[in-house]
Amino acid sequence: WGGSNWITIAVGDRYSFSKASSIAVEARWNRRPDNLYFGIGPETTTDFKSRYGTDSVGGTVTYRYVKDRARIETGAHLTRTVFREYSCCSDPTLTQRVERGELPPPPGYQENTTAAGLSFRGSIDTRNPDINRSGIRVGVAVAPSVDVTRGFDRSWIQYGAGVEGSWDVNGRGRILSLGVLAQFADPLGSQPVPFTELVTVGGAEPFVGFLRGRLRDRSAIGAQLSWRWPVFAYIDGVAGVAFGNVFDAHLQNFRWDLLRLSAEAGIRTAASLGASNFQFVVGIGTE
Repeated sequence: WGGSNWITIAVGDRYSFSKASSIAVEARWNRRPDNLYFGIGPETTTDFKSRYGTDSVGGTVTYRYVKDRARIETGAHLTRTVFREYSCCSDPTLTQRVERGELPPPPGYQENTTAAGLSFRGSIDTRNPDINRSGIRVGVAVAPSVDVTRGFDRSWIQYGAGVEGSWDVNGRGRILSLGVLAQFADPLGSQPVPFTELVTVGGAEPFVGFLRGRLRDRSAIGAQLSWRWPVFAYIDGVAGVAFGNVFDAHLQNFRWDLLRLSAEAGIRTAASLGASNFQFVVGIGTE
């Protein structure tokens, strides 16, 4: 709760069929005024930082199967998103920027959506979280969706893949890792992908140095070199440097001189704790 314009309510449950498989159901209502928008493309600046408000309500059903080093998640979701003229943080709203001619209206601007979709995520991780953690992790994800209020003319697909190799230098949790990630969003119908469904990076690796929502476009690529070491019981230090950016469809306007740098340093819970995760990380990114 953060006032009448800032509310999140969620309820969910998980049922385990066995140690390897489970199904989860969740319903969520999320109202927030602080969604960030800077524009679309690799060369956006902070000059036109703006906010837009949304009311989002929906539900998901997810089946998860974890066996040895393999993990599969598949699910379905239905989400209703309504745009609101909320303001936040002393920043102009996206509507104000558009009315002033400072930003062009993005695809799907002020068009409420009811998105139904499927998702699949799979990964194989050969690293052992308890002893020597050298190994490789490969992951893929795909998620097609359709706006059921407009039919298949307004449908899209998000997909991506990543690979990360790790070397436990002395077999005691001092780990050097190098990873590469690529993400894409393509229309399936005649209408463009709504701006809220474009590839959006920031706030998470390998783009910790940028705010969530800072960069968005039809595709993105990033590479990160990181170092992780034990600091205290169940706490690891982490430092990393990454290069990457967003680009047009299928990276077609990729240029080396458009890559941005993102650097981070902080602490995280040890890998041996599995899914339990706490992190305090500071990042910085370049224009």
